[in-house]
Amino acid sequence: QRSPYNWSRDLYQRHGETMERYLTSKVLPALREKTGQGGPLLLQELQHRWKNHQIMNKWLKRFFTYLDRYYVKHHSLPTLEQAGLRCFKTFIYEESKSDSTSAILA
Repeated sequence: QRSPYNWSRDLYQRHGETMERYLTSKVLPALREKTGQGGPLLLQELQHRWKNHQIMNKWLKRFFTYLDRYYVKHHSLPTLEQAGLRCFKTFIYEESKSDSTSAILA
């Protein structure tokens, strides 16, 4: 697409914002709720949310293949898949890793 009809930058930014919003408003509260209920419940919830995230990440990557092939490549940005995994690591893993480790050890 040529300017002014090129929405690739906005679409890439919204992809990241949407992923972040979903993780912080849906996944993180569900994990926090399970933190006080015992180890196995937290680990089961974390596994469930991780599997869902992988599926969502895969389909968003497929829907926005154009961004990965052209916009991301030409601007040296992380691919949509990498960005989605980084979001999960930043907002979920970093937040829950100490509780998850304790649950595993228990």
